[in-house]
Amino acid sequence: MIRRFFLMALLAASPAAARQAIPPVYELTADPVPVVPVHIKKSTLTVQVSLLLNGALVLNQPAGERARLKAFPIIGKQRVKGNIFPGGSALVRGNRYDVAVGDLPKDGMYALWIDKTISAETDGLIGAMDVNAARVVIVRPQAPKGGQTFTLAFKDKDDPVGEVMLGDLHVDIVFDFRSAQTMMSARTAKALQDAGLVRRAGSVGLWGPLPGVALPFERLAPAPGASVAGLPLLQPAARISEARAKELDAQAKAGTSTPEDELDTITVSADKKKDKRPAWLLFGADLLDRCSRVELDKPGRRWLLTCNLDGAQTAQR
Repeated sequence: MIRRFFLMALLAASPAAARQAIPPVYELTADPVPVVPVHIKKSTLTVQVSLLLNGALVLNQPAGERARLKAFPIIGKQRVKGNIFPGGSALVRGNRYDVAVGDLPKDGMYALWIDKTISAETDGLIGAMDVNAARVVIVRPQAPKGGQTFTLAFKDKDDPVGEVMLGDLHVDIVFDFRSAQTMMSARTAKALQDAGLVRRAGSVGLWGPLPGVALPFERLAPAPGASVAGLPLLQPAARISEARAKELDAQAKAGTSTPEDELDTITVSADKKKDKRPAWLLFGADLLDRCSRVELDKPGRRWLLTCNLDGAQTAQR
C-alpha cells in the first residue's frame, strides 16, 4: 500500500507519552484541502491534513531544518525506495517529538523530514488520525450540500483504513483529497473487472501521488451503480506499467516509474495464491469533492462521509 512508504523509516517505537484529556470534536474547513498550524519544538509550521497518512508528521526537508529537528542517532536516517518518490527513492530523517495541532493538546509522534517535496503548497502533511481529538470533522463549503451519509469501518483499531472483500481478495480502502481520480492497484482492478463492475476504457493518464511524480494509469468505465463498500465508483482508474501505457497513449512517456518497480501494474499473475502484491483502492476528489462533510470518528472506528451524488453518474471523464 502506497501510504506505508512514508513510515518505512520508523524502527523501534518509543514509549507513548501520557496523554492529556482531548477534545471530543475538532472541526476544520477544507478549501479545497484542510490546512492546520503545527507546533514542534519552538517552531510553528503549516501542514495539510491527510486522510491517507497515520502515525507521523511528514515534512519537506526545508521545514524540518527550519524547525531544527535532529534525526535519532544511527537509525534516524534511511534511504527509502518507492516509485511514489521522484527518482525512485528519498532520504528520510526522523525522530519522536511532542507535536501540537493548533490549540489542541500536545501528542508524542514521529516527525519525518524528507529530501523530496511532500507538499508543494505547505510545509508537509499530518494524518487526520494524528489530530489530537476524538472526532475530526472536515467541512467542505464548496461541495454540494445535503445527500446521504456513507459509513466505512476501520479494519484495525488504530488505523483508519477500511477493508472490503472482492471475491477472495482483501482490499484496503483509503481516501485522499489530492488525487483527482479514484485510483486502485492492479489486483483490485482485476477483481472488479471479473465481477463486472468496471471495464477497461483504453485511455491513459498520469497520477501524481507526490509533487514531481507521474505514474501512468488506465481509465476504467464503471457499470451503472457500481460501488465498493457502498461507495460509488465515479471516475475509477487502475495503475498500469509504462509499457502498457505507451501502447495506449504517447502521453505515458512523461511517466517517472521504472520497469523494475511496477508493483501495481494491471497484469496480474494467474496464480492468485502466489501473488503477494497489495490490493488497495483510493477514493479521490471525484468522490470527495461531492462530500460536504468528512468525519473521522476515532471512538466509533469509522469514517462518515456526507455526499451529494446528484448528477454524479454523468460527470465521468
